[in-house]
Amino acid sequence: MEKWRKEREFSLKISIIEGSISSISVAILHQGFFLQSFIIFLNGPDFWISFIPNSQFIFSFLGILSGYYLVRVGERKKSAIVVNLVYRCIFILPAISLLIFGKSQISLGIFIFSTLISFIFFRFLMVIWMRWMDLLVFEDTRGRYLGIRKTFTTFFLLVGFLFGGYVIKYFSELGRVEVAFVILFSIVAAIGLISSWLYSFKFDIKTKTQNIDFKDFLKLAFDSLKFKKLRSIVIFFMLFEGVSAIGVPFIPVQIVKNFGLSTEYLGIQFSIYAVSMTLSSYFWGKMLDEFGPRSVLQLSTLGLCLTMFLWFSVPKELWFILSFVEPFLSGIFSGGYESVFMYVIFSEVRQKFKDYFFSVISAINGFAILVGSVVSAFVVTVLESMNLFVLYKTFKVYEVLFLLTLVGRVLISLFLVPSIKYKKNVKSAFSLVKVTLGKIFQI
Repeated sequence: MEKWRKEREFSLKISIIEGSISSISVAILHQGFFLQSFIIFLNGPDFWISFIPNSQFIFSFLGILSGYYLVRVGERKKSAIVVNLVYRCIFILPAISLLIFGKSQISLGIFIFSTLISFIFFRFLMVIWMRWMDLLVFEDTRGRYLGIRKTFTTFFLLVGFLFGGYVIKYFSELGRVEVAFVILFSIVAAIGLISSWLYSFKFDIKTKTQNIDFKDFLKLAFDSLKFKKLRSIVIFFMLFEGVSAIGVPFIPVQIVKNFGLSTEYLGIQFSIYAVSMTLSSYFWGKMLDEFGPRSVLQLSTLGLCLTMFLWFSVPKELWFILSFVEPFLSGIFSGGYESVFMYVIFSEVRQKFKDYFFSVISAINGFAILVGSVVSAFVVTVLESMNLFVLYKTFKVYEVLFLLTLVGRVLISLFLVPSIKYKKNVKSAFSLVKVTLGKIFQI
């Protein structure tokens, strides 16, 4: 790949530009807030309000099909362009339906259809994108590059969220909310055209193909988990994603329902979260390149345990801690966790397994999130009327969910760290903190 170094360097720059622009549409489609607001505007049933945001995870198993396609054709660019066009440009349909049918059940039906199709193609795209980026990123600067890219994409994620919120608020005051959604959905479709156009400038190389049927592909995909390192990576991220899905989705509900705060505080929380992730992403990238993923993974996941502990223990009278301090910490440690995830699957998996492995981890993580969602729904149903005062705080059903996530995260972070490498003299999250603080004070 060295002879294509200039092509790869150029493609990585294009990827930052494309990722930054695409993050605006990610804010609209994947944060859940705007999709749920649109369903509420159309007087849609509660089922769709809860199902639509989670459907992006439910379809994760379709990543297996992407992996199978990559193995057979050995290319990424053409398929990424086409899949991305469908994934984003399909939102021109609900925009047009609003203009034609207005606030109606027809518009609701077209929106639900478009969203489900979009999330299906999103799952195809994710595996294709990961495999493509894996071939482009240089091994010696992988952490730094992913950190820089994360910095830009998170910043524009914040821009997209704030812009979407402003548009909805502005047109709501004019009594023309439908105009706001026409604008937002049209922007998503336009970004689909732009991002696919930028894909066309990125470098791709034909990789080895296999004439294999789907059954044999599945067997080889799950056979890759026979290797201890790959199996430990899958188990760790599967369980961490699963236990997080129990409590994390109910944080906005806690803010609005139990704390009695307005939805504006959700916007403040997300803004703080995005800013702190933006500021810390490059730092995490440097740490990964210098000290390796194992200690960074331990540190970031233990930090996420701290944030969940705050949601479990802090009473609503101290809501400002959860509205301002917690999202700042959560953004920092989430940036580390997400950077480690990408770094690990790029650097710790041998090339001949990657088409299989990317498919497997995408599908299994999606299944774990689905299981976590089912567990949380069961707990909420059984303990809906829970109201228990202990020492200083009234504990309700959401605190139970936070506790389950907290305990799960702690156990996974301490005992199920993947079989991945340390670097230098760093042997744990705590020694990483010591080394880092030493460097800071030396400066």
